[in-house]
Amino acid sequence: MRSTQSNSFKSKFKNTVETVLNLEDDNDDFVVEPEEQIQEEEHVNRERRSKKKLDKAVERKTNKGIAESVKEEQEDNVRKTNKEYPPGLRYLPTRMKCDNFTAAVMGMSPEQKQAILRMGFGSILQVNITSYPGQLRYYLLDVYDPNSKRLVLQNSVIEITEQTVHDMMGLPFGGEDINELPLCDKGNQILEEWRGQYSCDKFNCEEYLRRIQATTNDSLMFRLNFLTLFVNNFIESMLMGTNQIKVVRKLVLVEYFSKLNWCKYMLDCLGSRKKLWKRDDKSSYYSGPITLLILVYVYDIKYSIKLDKRLPFIGHINCAKLLEIQRLEISLGGFGRLFRDEHDDVDMGDET
Repeated sequence: MRSTQSNSFKSKFKNTVETVLNLEDDNDDFVVEPEEQIQEEEHVNRERRSKKKLDKAVERKTNKGIAESVKEEQEDNVRKTNKEYPPGLRYLPTRMKCDNFTAAVMGMSPEQKQAILRMGFGSILQVNITSYPGQLRYYLLDVYDPNSKRLVLQNSVIEITEQTVHDMMGLPFGGEDINELPLCDKGNQILEEWRGQYSCDKFNCEEYLRRIQATTNDSLMFRLNFLTLFVNNFIESMLMGTNQIKVVRKLVLVEYFSKLNWCKYMLDCLGSRKKLWKRDDKSSYYSGPITLLILVYVYDIKYSIKLDKRLPFIGHINCAKLLEIQRLEISLGGFGRLFRDEHDDVDMGDET
């Protein structure tokens, strides 16, 4: 059993929440010559199709340089929002889903669950999250500083360490750095057997789920499928919608998965994937461990809602509670305004 601990942090940082959106009206100061009118209308139609969030497309001006600058200024003000909530509460598109993983865990046989326990992932068997609140996850990613590894809130700062990851997720840590592991040769026998499960190289979470559910037996292929599904749901995926399978080329060379530092791997990906995220690009998907940010934040903030804050926390929270928390904070004026929970009355419980 590893002991867990919580640290308190005081903040002098200011809140970084975005202000309410303000889209500019388009500029009608410029006149298009009659002979250019047909070409101009075609251009406007193309702009409307490609920039759906703009109220109106920018008209081509006689002075092209001025027209482009006006267009760029308007595009900078475009923000992705959700119609269910007031302007200013942006929604985070992400490649990280959790419903497939929850379905995989629910369908596992006792033999398979014992294998997961031996790998050091017993806490993950308790996961009961099928979706994430979109506005809360945008806010948390926005205020996370990858350089200092902290959530910078209005009234406090929450530092995220490997110990924090362990407390939230219950993953093995202190072992070998996964990022430093070598890649196997492309013709590796185990790798080819694993790839052979997937026709036409369909590497995605739906296919991993099917392979896991296709058997009730424990095997190396089952464990590799489980870890690949876990990585692509909770740690890192690909920006273009395909799945991250590079890690499999490392795992096929590993004898004991429990001796790897999964907490460092997740923490490293939290920082590297935040840096890849284009904050002001409405089509930019986040492909890092958003679950971790949500768990850390909800665990460390004091709410009037009754929550079970035993550790590892991932086994004691569900999507209904997360949505309730999002609604509560929105009703109180926005995220990050509540104070830290010192956890004086929390029973840490036994770690898995």
